[in-house]
Amino acid sequence: MKKIYLLLIAIFTINIANAQWQQTSITGSAIWSFAISGDTIFEGSIGSVGFSIDNGNSWTGGLGAGLPGTYVTSLAISGKNVFAGTNNNYGVYLNTENGSNWTAVNTGLTSYALNILSLAIKGSSIFAGTEQGLYLSTNNGSNWSLLNTGIPTSESVQTFAIKDSNIFAGTNGGVYLSTNNGSSWSQLNTGLTNTDVLSLAISGNYIYAGTEGGKMFISSNNGSSWTLINNGLPTSFFIRALVISGNNIFAGDYNGAGVYLSTNNGASWSELNTGLGNTEVEALVISGGNIFAGTNYGGVWELQFIDTVTTSANPTIGGTTSGGGTFTLNQTCIVKATPLTGYTFVNWTESGDTVSTDTSYTFTVTANRNLVANFTQSSTQYTITTSANPTNGGTASGGGTFTLNQSCTVKATPLTGYTFVNWTENSNIVSVDTSYTFNITTNRNLVANFMLITTQDTISTSANPAIGGTTTGGGTFSLNQSCTVKATPLTGYYFVNWTENSNIVSTDTTYTFNVTSNRNLVANFAQNATQYTITTSTNPTNGGTASGGGTFTLNQSCTVKATALTGYIFVDWTENTNIVSTDTNYTFNVTANRSLVANFFSTQGIEVNSIQKSAFLYPNPAKEKTTLTYSQLNANGQIQIYNILGQIVFEENLTNGSSQLKLNTQKYKAGLYKVILRENGIIKGQVSLVKE
Repeated sequence: MKKIYLLLIAIFTINIANAQWQQTSITGSAIWSFAISGDTIFEGSIGSVGFSIDNGNSWTGGLGAGLPGTYVTSLAISGKNVFAGTNNNYGVYLNTENGSNWTAVNTGLTSYALNILSLAIKGSSIFAGTEQGLYLSTNNGSNWSLLNTGIPTSESVQTFAIKDSNIFAGTNGGVYLSTNNGSSWSQLNTGLTNTDVLSLAISGNYIYAGTEGGKMFISSNNGSSWTLINNGLPTSFFIRALVISGNNIFAGDYNGAGVYLSTNNGASWSELNTGLGNTEVEALVISGGNIFAGTNYGGVWELQFIDTVTTSANPTIGGTTSGGGTFTLNQTCIVKATPLTGYTFVNWTESGDTVSTDTSYTFTVTANRNLVANFTQSSTQYTITTSANPTNGGTASGGGTFTLNQSCTVKATPLTGYTFVNWTENSNIVSVDTSYTFNITTNRNLVANFMLITTQDTISTSANPAIGGTTTGGGTFSLNQSCTVKATPLTGYYFVNWTENSNIVSTDTTYTFNVTSNRNLVANFAQNATQYTITTSTNPTNGGTASGGGTFTLNQSCTVKATALTGYIFVDWTENTNIVSTDTNYTFNVTANRSLVANFFSTQGIEVNSIQKSAFLYPNPAKEKTTLTYSQLNANGQIQIYNILGQIVFEENLTNGSSQLKLNTQKYKAGLYKVILRENGIIKGQVSLVKE
C-alpha cells in the first residue's frame, strides 16, 4: 500500500507569544486529520471522528457509529454534511447533521481508489484524492467520477489547495492545476526538485508546497515556477501539514521533527516544539487564536498566541502613547511617548520600575507588557483677559492667571435691554454659550459680544387636557405681526374653544389675530362619550383565572391579569387567535372592544391532555430524538414546545394532512417540556415531554 499524506490548510489572523504547547485531550490517539465548521473543530483518528465545541478545551469522541477501524485520513465539511476519507480500501463515509451513523458513499470508487488520501470541497463539488487518481462528486458523494484529463490515474493525489477558480492538486508526481473545476489539468513542476508533494497552502499571491527531505517550495506566479525555501528545516523533515496565519507559516513533520515556524515567507525556519510531548505531527489546524497539532498516538496539542503590549500616559492629559498591540514571539516592538503642550516626558515604567528614559523605546516581545509613559507639567503661567462689546451691553468675568491645562470658565452677563451673542478671540467665534469652559494652554484675550434687544412678543399655546389634542402656531413675533394658532383634536376628543386667562377668545380651531403683547392661549378639548368593553376568558377553563376586563372610555388604560392555577403555567394572551402578549399582566390603552384569552398549559408529569385533538410521544422520556403522533390538524395547524419557564424552544407550522413529526431533542437540556398543538392559534391538544 502506498504512503498516506494529508493536507490541512487554514488561513487566520492571530499573533504569536509565549509559545508553550499543552495537551488538550485524547491521550494516546492517532490524530490524522482536522476540519472546522463554525465553532466546532472535528478530528479524525482510528475508526472515529471526535469534536470540540469550546475551541479545543475539551473533546468528545465517537461522532456516530459505522466507521471502519482504520485511519480517518481526511475530513471535509459541506453545510451539515461531514465527509470522512479512510484508507485500507474503505473509501468515503458521510455523516449528516451530526447524526448517530456514518454511511459509506463509494459508488464509482474501486480498487486503490478506495484509499482516500485527501478531500476538498468547492461549492457543490467534492474532490477526493486517492492512491489511484482524482475523483469528483457533485451529489454529496452518491456517485464519483474519475478526473483524468491531464492528470495520470497512476499518481496518488495527496493534497489540495483552492483559491478562487484555481484548484491545485499535490501528487507524488508534482503539482497540477485546474481552472475549470477539474475537467482538465496541467502539470506545474518547474523548479520542483522533489515532486513528491505532501502538502499545499495558499497565502495571498504565494503558494507553498511541502515535500520530503525538509524541502519546502514557494511560487509567486500561480505555480508556473517554484523556488526552494528550506533554510533551517532538518533534512529528515516530512512536511505533511501546512497552515498559515498572517505572516506566520507553520509546517508539521510526521517523521518526529515536530512543528517549525517561518515569519518571513519561508526564507528561514525555526523550531516551535516547546512543551510538545509528541513530535510526530500528522495534522495542523488554527481556530480562535490557537493552533492545534494532531499527533501519532499522542492526541491533540494546543499552542496559544496571546502576547499584548499596552501603553498608557500618566497623567492622561500629559501626552499620548503609540506602538502597542499584539506581536509575534520575539518580534520587535517600538513604543513612542509624545508630550502635549506644557508637559515634558520623564520615562517609561513597568510595574513601577523604570525600563527606559527615551521617548522611543525598542524591545523584543517575549511576554505581555503594560508600559506607562510618565510626563511632568511645565511651571509656565498663562493670563486670560475678558472684555465686553459694547461695554454698556453687559459684563464679562472669569479671567485671571492660570497654570497649564488648568480649567477656566468665563461668564458673560447681559445688561437690561441687551442679549448675549457670542465669545470671540481675534474676531473668531469660539463659543455661543454665556459660560465658556476650556483648558489653559496659552494666553487668551476673549471678548463677550452683546446686542441691543428689539421688542418681541411671545405667543404660547397649550392643550387642555394634554391628551385631548395638539396645538401649533405659537412663537416669537414683532409688534402687530399676524399670528394664526391651530388646534387639532386627537382620536376620541373634539375641540371646544380657545381661552386666555379662562376667558373664551375664539370657538374656531384656527384663530388669527395681530400680536400686540405676550399671550398664553389654551385650546380646550372634550372627550367623546363612547364606551368600550374588554372581556377576558381562559383556555383551558380549569387552567387559571383572567381578570381586569370591564367597561372603559377611549384611551383609558386597562390592565388584564392571568393567574395560573396549581399544576398549570401561563402561556400567552391571544386575540382572534393572534398572540398579543406573553406577560401575565398585559397593559394597553383602550381604543376598541376587545376579547382576550389567557392560555395556560399543564405542568403535571407525563400525560396527554387532549382538548380536541389527541397527541402521543414515543419514546418519552427521550434522549436524542422522539416522534410526535397527533390527530390531523387543518392547514393552519402549528406545534410549539415550551420549557418549564414558558419560553418557546421549538415552533413549526404543519402541512395539511400530516399526522407525525420527528423531533430532535439532543440540544435540549434535561427537564420537563410541554408540547402544544394549535389550530388557528387555539390550543387543540398538549402533551408533556421529559428530556433525559
